[in-house]
Amino acid sequence: MNSIDVAKIIIAGQYQNGRLVTNLSLQKLLFYCHAYHLAFTDSPLIEEDFEAWTYGPVAPSVYKNYSSYKDKPIDVEESDIEDIKGLTIKSLNIISLVLSKYGDFGAMQLVNMTHQELPWQEHYDANKKVIIPNDKIRDFYKQFTVKST
Repeated sequence: MNSIDVAKIIIAGQYQNGRLVTNLSLQKLLFYCHAYHLAFTDSPLIEEDFEAWTYGPVAPSVYKNYSSYKDKPIDVEESDIEDIKGLTIKSLNIISLVLSKYGDFGAMQLVNMTHQELPWQEHYDANKKVIIPNDKIRDFYKQFTVKST
């Protein structure tokens, strides 16, 4: 799926739950949605690679799209999720699960959490932006999932 479309779903979901979203918190929530989608389905949620930046994993196009907000809350955009290409019930359920698990955390709490996890730790380089491979993300977050039989 397009990363901006997923970002819009996250923003709308957070607002529905009475939570504000900044670009920084959006990046981490988007990363966790992508990570759990990989862990549960072995397929990526978004078509874009995440990079290990100073404040944790970042989807560059989403960062750029919302950068004008700086550290202010992002306005919720009205969009019809039925128009989003590639959105499945399974993907929407994973996004909902992640928002219920991580949605109450503030931006810096989310940053600190990603800094404690191997995908970011193993790929962060202060001198350049390094892609965090999907297989590394999937393998790390699989430990937090339970497959039903």
